Amino acid sequence: MTDSKLGLHINNWSGEILKFAECQPAVMKSIDHNPDMLKKFRRVSCDTLWIGRVYIDDQEFHNPKRDAQRITSLILGGLRGCRYDVLEGINEPDIGEDVERAKELSELNIYLARLLKAEGYQYAAYSFSATRPHLPLWPYLEPALKEADYLAMHAYSPGRLSQYDQRWYLFNYRLSWEALSEQIKKTLKGILLTELGCARGLLGGPDVGWKAGGDIANRHYGNDLIEADKQLDDYIIGATIFQTGDRSAKWHTFEVEELFPGLMKHIKNFYRTVKVPDSEKEEPKMKNPITIGIRQDYKVWDSPIVDIKTMEMEEYLRYCLPYEMYASWKPEALKAGAIAARTYATWMKKHGKHLGIALCNSACCQVMGPKTDTRTDRAIRETEGIIMTYQGEPIKAMYFSFCDGHTTNGGLPYLKAQPCGCRDIAPEDTPIAKHNNGLCQWGAQAMALQGATYREILRHYYAGVEIDGEKALPERANDLQEALNELGKARAILKTAHDVGTGHIQKAEELILSRKCNGK
Repeated sequence: MTDSKLGLHINNWSGEILKFAECQPAVMKSIDHNPDMLKKFRRVSCDTLWIGRVYIDDQEFHNPKRDAQRITSLILGGLRGCRYDVLEGINEPDIGEDVERAKELSELNIYLARLLKAEGYQYAAYSFSATRPHLPLWPYLEPALKEADYLAMHAYSPGRLSQYDQRWYLFNYRLSWEALSEQIKKTLKGILLTELGCARGLLGGPDVGWKAGGDIANRHYGNDLIEADKQLDDYIIGATIFQTGDRSAKWHTFEVEELFPGLMKHIKNFYRTVKVPDSEKEEPKMKNPITIGIRQDYKVWDSPIVDIKTMEMEEYLRYCLPYEMYASWKPEALKAGAIAARTYATWMKKHGKHLGIALCNSACCQVMGPKTDTRTDRAIRETEGIIMTYQGEPIKAMYFSFCDGHTTNGGLPYLKAQPCGCRDIAPEDTPIAKHNNGLCQWGAQAMALQGATYREILRHYYAGVEIDGEKALPERANDLQEALNELGKARAILKTAHDVGTGHIQKAEELILSRKCNGK
């Protein structure tokens, strides 16, 4: 069996699904209970972990023990002779942010786990929908995980995998895993993603699936699933793709049968990179670490912080700069932006202490997203370690997107009002920033288009700063230097003229002398 975690969610068995057994998937799930098909599949792929779910419409549970007995009877009676490895209980329970509801659900799952395990099955608790549950509820939900074998969750995304929002939905299970205690993590066998897929309904519309409207080609969606497989964490035991075998018109836009050839090839041939156990490797020391608070949604500046990461400064900038500036801009503008972002982060490490950390990943501080770009990577690499200082200290390198043609005084000696050429190139509807202190990003691009270097751009917007230890010349010194440069050019021209003139004189003298010698 390969290291792929992908399998199928079967709504309705068909002969085509039996072919899938050839790729030896790690996990499969079915809500269509056909013992004959299940036996045929197992003969070909005996190591596949099978999950079964019986459709239960009733989600009311006010007497956990009695309700667990009722639900267990419904599950066992609905299997129709199928012997699965793992069973699920209530599908996508809705408990909102209600603590008492969470406690009742936990107690219900405790009894379900005990009853179903007594029948010889493993149990996967909860089967929460994507982006659920409310993270602060996990302490009240944990007791059931001591009894269960797996945590069941669903992972859906509302659009293309290349978009950050989709990735956030798809990998939201990570937030729940991090919210669990270490004891529970050791108790569980892992997470089963019992539904994996694409549902644009997550954005507020109907659940119309990936095929609706024809805006996602099957090759793209197939590649998205394969890329998701590569990024699933070690504690994910398996992920079943919703869905195969249309059972009703409601779900036909989720069908993935046409993707079988590519998925089977991927599952057969995919092996994950072997990870060295933590006990066998030394943790490398970071040269310039920075601690980042990860908000639940980086686009919402005041959304709750759900994780904290410590990264190398230069690596952090790789995920920051593409979200703060357009990667298509001129290299000198990107370099100026990289140095401003690095300097601001350096200042925040010492002075900011934003909620007990250096920075967060939203516009509250500096936006940090999930993707990098080769163009911004190059700007960061070519300015590695360079920051701006004033009187030997890193500056608070404020910057913004667009102004009204002039920056404003920022109350610091290096944040002085300056004329800005941003209006010459920015679209007319570009919004003006709330603060206009420091570097204007559109203005930096305008200067770069006119041939300015990143040092010239930075010194225009930050008065009197040192860049990488190099002091700026005073204004009069700049004028003097320019005059000296012009004088040097004039001297070079005069020297050339002198050399040419001397050569002509020498030739004339030689000609006169030769004529005298010849008696002419």
